[in-house]
Amino acid sequence: MKPGRKSRGSFQVGDFVDVVWNFEGKGFQGVVKRHGLGGRALMVRCIIELRFIGASADPARVFKGTKMGGQMGNVRKNIQNIQVCRFVP
Repeated sequence: MKPGRKSRGSFQVGDFVDVVWNFEGKGFQGVVKRHGLGGRALMVRCIIELRFIGASADPARVFKGTKMGGQMGNVRKNIQNIQVCRFVP
């Protein structure tokens, strides 16, 4: 079967298939929508690691994995070896 072809007749119950899809792109989003950080409530809890993206003197860099705004969605995902259990019309 060719990739990208959607045909129910080609599969049988119990077959293993690979699924590939693209998530819907949502564009550039802020930190509240992208990571669910609570804005003002976050500052009240005084979590230093998440409030500031970098320090001026030490360590004078931004740590890897810092939660910031950026591109959300538009990601290609794939799952391999999913077993077909039933067909729903």
